Amino acid sequence: MGDWKAVRNGPGAPLELYDLKTDPGEQRDRANAQPDVAAKTEALMKAARVDDPAWPIKADAGRKAGRGAGKKSQEEP
Repeated sequence: MGDWKAVRNGPGAPLELYDLKTDPGEQRDRANAQPDVAAKTEALMKAARVDDPAWPIKADAGRKAGRGAGKKSQEEP
């Protein structure tokens, strides 16, 4: 996806989208400002996930606070 990076911090968590070219520190979530890119990455993530008993999805499996917790901002379009 070029310079884009998509992140989901657990099942049911919103998709976060970062432009690594202009925001290498991943501080500005661009998912709302770039809905087409977000939709494409969302589709790729869904297609890549296959249920497997060895790797179950747990409802509380999101990342804990850390890695820039509280620093990310949501940019308006």
